[in-house]
Amino acid sequence: MNYILKHFDNNLIKFTFNKTPRAGMTLEILEIYNEHKTFFPLNLDLENTALLSWIKSRTIPKNRAYVHKILMELNLSFDDIEGIVTISKSLSLNDCYWIVREDFEGLFTDYNLYDNDFNKTLSLWNVGESMA
Repeated sequence: MNYILKHFDNNLIKFTFNKTPRAGMTLEILEIYNEHKTFFPLNLDLENTALLSWIKSRTIPKNRAYVHKILMELNLSFDDIEGIVTISKSLSLNDCYWIVREDFEGLFTDYNLYDNDFNKTLSLWNVGESMA
């Protein structure tokens, strides 16, 4: 499955995750959209291990409220980087980057955490709304 790192709705980098027993989770950059290079994350080296590290830095913090319950509902673990990216789209309140599957047709405006209620966003991720 191919993924695209986006800034709002601009494609930045196309990549794929690879998981092997020996190397664990790796990533391969397939395409760099240089026409949008001014939107690339600051200080991101455009190489496989740097992008994977950057993506890992965007996963759900282990101390976040209800994170264990959310991950359990989705049959995910903290180590399942691809699964977390697929569900959460690596959205953040800190910036306008997100990661989607290559065939995804949604818009940033419909998913971003700035303008959308968190429970609505969770429902778009197919997570139950009851977090009690």
